Amino acid sequence: MNDLIVQGQAEGALERGDPARVGIVLFATLQGIAALSNGALVAPDLLDGLVATAVDQFIRGSHR
Repeated sequence: MNDLIVQGQAEGALERGDPARVGIVLFATLQGIAALSNGALVAPDLLDGLVATAVDQFIRGSHR
C-alpha cells in the first residue's frame, strides 16, 4: 500500500506528506466500513459501492 501511496503522490493524485500517515487514514476508513458491515450496523443496501465511494472521496479530498 505504501508504494501505491508514494506513486499517487508522485503523480499528483494524492497530497504530499508522510505516506504512512496517509495509509493509516485510508486503512482506518476501510476497516471502519468492514466493521460496519460485519457487525450488521448498516443496512446491506447502504453498503453497495461504499468502498468505491470512500476511496473516491479520499482521493478527491486528499488532492488540493
